[in-house]
Amino acid sequence: MLITSSGKITDDFYVLGDPGVPVYFMDGDEPSLFDAGFTALAQLYEGHIREILGSRTPSYLLNTRARVTHIRDRMQKAGISRSAPEHRGA
Repeated sequence: MLITSSGKITDDFYVLGDPGVPVYFMDGDEPSLFDAGFTALAQLYEGHIREILGSRTPSYLLNTRARVTHIRDRMQKAGISRSAPEHRGA
């Protein structure tokens, strides 16, 4: 699948931000954001999340990169209280 625009991919699963450097979002009982994206696009991501969730907030931020410290402040600002444990590969 080639993604050329942001928006809904399938039920409760979305591409947020610029499709060239997307982040992914899954809605549901515990909405989850996959990766934090780029700081320069934060307002774009936030706008898309607000369109999907309304007054609800994401429950999880799931990082696919090892530098969790880079996004911790962003999580707190967004009201995300939990994240998946860091993976510490061998």
